[in-house]
Amino acid sequence: MLFYRNTQRKELLLKTSASDLVLHPVRIKVLQVLALGKPLTVQQINQQLPQIAQATLYRHLNKLVKGGMIQAVEEKQVRGTVEKTYALSSGSMLPEQQDIMSASPEEHLNMFLKFIGILISDFEEYIHQPDFHPSKDLGGYSQAILHMSDEEFMDFNRELQRVFLKAAKNEPSPLRQARNITFITTSKRNIDP
Repeated sequence: MLFYRNTQRKELLLKTSASDLVLHPVRIKVLQVLALGKPLTVQQINQQLPQIAQATLYRHLNKLVKGGMIQAVEEKQVRGTVEKTYALSSGSMLPEQQDIMSASPEEHLNMFLKFIGILISDFEEYIHQPDFHPSKDLGGYSQAILHMSDEEFMDFNRELQRVFLKAAKNEPSPLRQARNITFITTSKRNIDP
């Protein structure tokens, strides 16, 4: 099963697949925020995701904790309540190679359709902002076909990863906008005549 790392989650994942747990618009946004590597409190997560009501955020954080995707790494008393700081669980987002290899085409398609549903939801949220202006926001969408050998493609991916990791270190600020960048890669094998 994809995203399934430790056996403590097995009982929950028998009831809810790991892809169902992760591929939810609110939960995937929480995981994206935490994937930057900095442990955050609920208040800090909510500051980065102000469109999510705090009660909704708590509900989805609890589901991610129960599913083993995130964990409370610190708890402290603040004004009579316990404030938790959350981080990704070790290895929670890394699919096992055998799980990827054993997923059927139908399972991949099901996960991909959920993923596309999240993209549609994100895009709909973007275009319904009161100050929606794609050219001013530098927003858009495109597709390109590039011809690369496997080695060239691996070099290309390493370079993209380097650029992404550099940008991922940027802290939110009034001068920076959150930009949702998505890559979907497929390939079509050349067939010799």
